[in-house]
Amino acid sequence: MDNTKLISQECSVVAFYGIDPSAKSAAAFYHTVIEWFKSLGCPPDKAGIRGPGHSGKLGSFSRADAKLKKAGFEGVKSMEVLCSTPQALTGNDYFLTADWSVEYSYALVAARSSLATLSPPSMLPVTQTLAQVLKPEYGIGYTRLHRHGPAMYAIGICQGLGLGGYGVDLNDAEREDADSISRWGDAMAVQVWQKGILRDVYPWNFLTSSHLTKQIAGVPLEQWVRQDARRGTLSPLGDGVSLWEVTEANISDVRRLLRQSGIIFDWKKHL
Repeated sequence: MDNTKLISQECSVVAFYGIDPSAKSAAAFYHTVIEWFKSLGCPPDKAGIRGPGHSGKLGSFSRADAKLKKAGFEGVKSMEVLCSTPQALTGNDYFLTADWSVEYSYALVAARSSLATLSPPSMLPVTQTLAQVLKPEYGIGYTRLHRHGPAMYAIGICQGLGLGGYGVDLNDAEREDADSISRWGDAMAVQVWQKGILRDVYPWNFLTSSHLTKQIAGVPLEQWVRQDARRGTLSPLGDGVSLWEVTEANISDVRRLLRQSGIIFDWKKHL
């Protein structure tokens, strides 16, 4: 496959939080994303592993893979695997990327939308497999322009805003957006999702009992969603995780109602 024809500016991302920290789960995540990369015609070429026998630096995938096969996943703290673009200079120059961290309790996969879209036929199968092996407490699925750091957004790192995308001379809306993004890193540290707090409303939202039982308008969120088709659809993914899908056209209205109920993350209130 000629990957040079597959670079889109939009990326599709699925991120999970509050994941199973076991070595078994780490191994399952690693093997799942490698097979997914290969199925899209983009086998990984770079990896960064932090743990016994690994430097943590991004380097040759084949070398890191050989070490993992020899030493296993016990003690591994973080993993980054990617299929890089031609003439890539940094780990941000990717077709596909996947991250896993036991310290920050998250995992994600990100793809150029020309390779994989945030849709049931495209990314839902691998997402369902990852949910089963990671056993997350919360998750989100969204699209974001590559220049706005779609993978970094997942962990509360702001990229591409302001004049020339360098984070300077932000207007009021950009400053508010930047604060909200960066504060999510603090929210991850205290795991606000365990209190039923959502980061925002996204096309895909992966919810567990702490969210579904959260009260809004006098009823549990699960019941509230099912009361009105405009509020999206809920479907089980297994192991206590439900996928809440909300169409782009309805996200704004749903967000407003949930924000009024205090369910959406507000760093001024929740930190």
